[in-house]
Amino acid sequence: MPPPLQVLTMGCGMCFWYTSFRSLTLCSAVAIIAAKALWLEPGKLVTVQEIRASAEQYIQSQIPELVKRAVLEAFQDVDGPYDTPQHRETLLSIILNNQI
Repeated sequence: MPPPLQVLTMGCGMCFWYTSFRSLTLCSAVAIIAAKALWLEPGKLVTVQEIRASAEQYIQSQIPELVKRAVLEAFQDVDGPYDTPQHRETLLSIILNNQI
């Protein structure tokens, strides 16, 4: 696993005891980073350097902590599966509200 992804994986999951929360925060982080890297010039091939720069910008910002808090707050009382239309909409909202 490349070092930026290792840092991202650890940073997204360290404060949560539950695997499901780590999964939600990691997926959110990946979506935010990819959106930033791909939004630069739609249709253009994205380089590894652009993805790395987007990941580093994400890691160095306050956004990982904001995403962790938002996920924890939104899903703290959820006992069942996260794969429902309402929960997908909630996660999408968290991602869109935390773009870099």
